[in-house]
Amino acid sequence: MKSLRLEAVASLVKENCNVLDVGTDHAYLPIILSKTGKCQSIIASDVSNNALSYGEANLKKYHITNVKLVLSDGLKNIRDKYDTLTICGMGTYTIIDILKSGYLPENIIISSNNDLYTLRCYLNSINYKIMQEIISLSPDLILIALGVPNQELLINKYIEKAKKGVFIGVGGTFDVLSGCKKRAPKLFIKLNLEWLYRIICEPTRLKRFIQNNIVFMFKK
Repeated sequence: MKSLRLEAVASLVKENCNVLDVGTDHAYLPIILSKTGKCQSIIASDVSNNALSYGEANLKKYHITNVKLVLSDGLKNIRDKYDTLTICGMGTYTIIDILKSGYLPENIIISSNNDLYTLRCYLNSINYKIMQEIISLSPDLILIALGVPNQELLINKYIEKAKKGVFIGVGGTFDVLSGCKKRAPKLFIKLNLEWLYRIICEPTRLKRFIQNNIVFMFKK
């Protein structure tokens, strides 16, 4: 039953979590997780009764008793609580359909077999950041363009997990470089007032500027 791919997925699961494995098929991942002893609870779900039958047989074969099998189309029939979701061995569009079908926890571990770019774009669109994947590549430079304070909060959360590299919050730099937004006129740049130009062009930034700059300065 040894699978380097599933063992890699299992290594990303945090200690003392409650895992839901969707599309569990033969329940191989739940078996690996059960043997590690790192999970408080494990739910193995699949849309196919036959797949769950194979999973049940494997659980008995390996003497696993702490995995709950659930027949479910994606996340629709899951009633138990879970804080970690694993989806492995499917295509990107099937995975996206599953992600749309119910509650999404903070931690999602996905292994798609095609079209990773589309999957990354979708995850980003629903505000999931693929930091663990980025950090595992050990880049020398990580540029984060989420704006203040989101980029700083993200850097603070992950910087100690990186073995090397420099994290830099670059705000709206990519918007300017890509031509999506115009850079401030030279006068604003010379006077270090690009932030003011942005507020003039986008008045909705004013509230964020006050909260994240002025209010922050007077906090004890």
